[in-house]
Amino acid sequence: MGGTYKIMFVNPLYDPTNKKSVQIYTTGLIKDNDNTNRVRSYIVKYYYAVWGSNVAVTSTNYDADDIETTVSADVVKTVYTVTVLRQINGPSFTMASIVITD
Repeated sequence: MGGTYKIMFVNPLYDPTNKKSVQIYTTGLIKDNDNTNRVRSYIVKYYYAVWGSNVAVTSTNYDADDIETTVSADVVKTVYTVTVLRQINGPSFTMASIVITD
């Protein structure tokens, strides 16, 4: 806990003939224990740019035994779930990479 990362999305709709088309979108630094609103604020820019869609982000925390917990002192892993809030045709990204920054 306490590390930072970035997410890199590869756009399945990339059009090299369109100067406004984004091929790879990289978020700003996200802390591994950031709240869902902060995580959403970093990734929603990609979904707005490519799909014109908002997203919802939820998180679930787990302890060392991989059991869901609400006790912050016991959290060793946080899993974020992203839901695209409009129907899209096809995958929302071709590939996403998590880049550890520290």
